[in-house]
Amino acid sequence: MEPAMERELQCTVCHDLYDSPVMLSCCHYFCQAHISAKAQGGVVACPTCDQVTRLRPEGLRVEQALQLVADVWREKRKEAKPSEAPGADAPLVCGLCEERLASRRCLQCEGSLCTECEKSVHSKGMFKSHPVVDLFGVDGRPVALSDAYAQQLRCDVHVGEKLNFYCLDCRKLVCSHCLILGDHRGHGQHTIDQACDTGKDTLSAWLEALRTRVGKIDMFSEKLHSVELDVQNNAEEQRNAINRELDHLRELVEAKRRQLLSKGALEEKQKRVQLQAQIDATEKVHKDALRLVSRSSSLLAVESDHAFLGLVLPLIMDMKNCGGQPIDGNPKVSAVYKPFITEVQTRLLGELELGVSRSMPLGQPQPPTPSGSPGISMTGSMNTAQLTAAATTGYSAQFGAPTGMPGVAVSYVHQPPSAQQQQQQQQQQQQQQQ
Repeated sequence: MEPAMERELQCTVCHDLYDSPVMLSCCHYFCQAHISAKAQGGVVACPTCDQVTRLRPEGLRVEQALQLVADVWREKRKEAKPSEAPGADAPLVCGLCEERLASRRCLQCEGSLCTECEKSVHSKGMFKSHPVVDLFGVDGRPVALSDAYAQQLRCDVHVGEKLNFYCLDCRKLVCSHCLILGDHRGHGQHTIDQACDTGKDTLSAWLEALRTRVGKIDMFSEKLHSVELDVQNNAEEQRNAINRELDHLRELVEAKRRQLLSKGALEEKQKRVQLQAQIDATEKVHKDALRLVSRSSSLLAVESDHAFLGLVLPLIMDMKNCGGQPIDGNPKVSAVYKPFITEVQTRLLGELELGVSRSMPLGQPQPPTPSGSPGISMTGSMNTAQLTAAATTGYSAQFGAPTGMPGVAVSYVHQPPSAQQQQQQQQQQQQQQQ
């Protein structure tokens, strides 16, 4: 037996070899004590698959054949351990009389017996039902424990009858009396050899199917690992593309900022020059008027009538000329600058998205992600060419893009002038006509 055999003989609840194993309707075996502890209301859920099994009033029958296999495995496991006691290689002595050589072994007591003690002591009372096997064959050689349980494969209903058949309906070992007179009468049956061959063929078929499945899972796992690597690499490429495109946009916006600031400074300079000219003209008129006022005050203080009359006429003519000059009632220069509106561009920046095709117009829903083998889309692109095209189409730009600059021009639309601004413009036009 291999170590895998021991795993098959272990209860999945206590993880020890079966002790009074019982089989549920799902064909899983457990120790009888665990099933009794878990049973509620005449039903019990399988600890392995959760399938519910209804319990008979008399309870589940202990699988004696499986129990015997577990007992034999216990013996084999003990024999596999090297004995450290002195005289371990000495002949086995009966464990009861401690005088005669042992020829039998009780699998339940795990002790060696001589023939006399077995007949006189171990075949009576509570020892009567214990399974006992021979230690030596007819040839005098030790009986292999792998075959020892075959000596005890007896029907627990028809005492003494060997379990030479397998009931296909109940899926358990039975004797000939069970098939002819007992509960298994009329059931499908195979001999032990036939049932074993059928079981091996079935297990081999399932084994081949599982190996094929494992191969497919391995191939799919390799594909998943490949996709995982592609996801990692493409994510890095996507991050680089996003940073690259947005850095380019930042450069364009910065260049446009410098250009617009330059245009704004030029507009400010023009306004200041025009305003300063009007200020200078106004100050000149103001000084001329103050000088005439001073001359008039001085002339009025002259006591000589002859002197006053000789000097007043030129002064009056100068005052008439000064008073006839028009005075600008409103500044010729408007303090309102050309507006700078980025609402359209802000909306376009908000429409930047991953996976938008370069040929797809903005606002159109993007196509569904193509279905890959594992169902993961690994591609993503960031397109700023559409922002450039949309920003420069359908809008009147006040400032053109610099020569040789790729065209993300920060364009905007004029707001209509207010009533006050319209009035100021009309007054400026009238003054220019005068």
